[in-house]
Amino acid sequence: MNGRTSIHRVILILFIIIANGFAAHLQAQSEADRTEYPSQQPATSLFVMPTAYPMQSGEVHLGLYEIFFASGSVGIANMVDVSAGTMLLPGQELRPYYAGIKVSALQSESGALAAGSVFTGDEDDDRLMFYAVGTLALFDGWLSAGYSSGSQYDGGLATMGVDYPISRSARIMSEFWISTDSDEALLNLGARFQLDFMSLDVGFVFPVSGDGGDYFEYLPWLGGTFIL
Repeated sequence: MNGRTSIHRVILILFIIIANGFAAHLQAQSEADRTEYPSQQPATSLFVMPTAYPMQSGEVHLGLYEIFFASGSVGIANMVDVSAGTMLLPGQELRPYYAGIKVSALQSESGALAAGSVFTGDEDDDRLMFYAVGTLALFDGWLSAGYSSGSQYDGGLATMGVDYPISRSARIMSEFWISTDSDEALLNLGARFQLDFMSLDVGFVFPVSGDGGDYFEYLPWLGGTFIL
């Protein structure tokens, strides 16, 4: 068994344990609590994809994704989000990192528009990406669509995401990533479980088309964020 397979199995086991715990928590909620989900605020980001809504001013998020990638973000003036992150694997020569900014210039209860940039790199190469994203309130949830372009793409990257609350502490989420210069596409499907001080994302990444299916059928996704 190689190291990558072992890591995937550990993540999958953690996913099952945590999902079962939150499922028991949701089952214990009263039916009255479950009917309050339309009043929840839209997410400022999904698994990876940003939405057009900003974080609250002074709000700080500290996240850990797939066990090894750490990130932090802060909201400024109810309009700007600034974030950064890096890999935490000890002894790893390749240490990718990113820094980003998102400006939500237009926002209301019915929708929002935002633009931003992300600077990514490692010890050998740096890349800069620009993106625009819009989020629309639809029924009791939100639908987001975006487009990214940068030096690492010959074409661009189109994204679509769904954020649908199902209770006071849980929401279903999905992301769809499509490369405009190839037939590569990825689907991330799962849920976010929320408490006052943290949120937990669990899901699976599926290669929908392209060569991704030659390397994996799915990858479990696990991410946690502390809200300060």
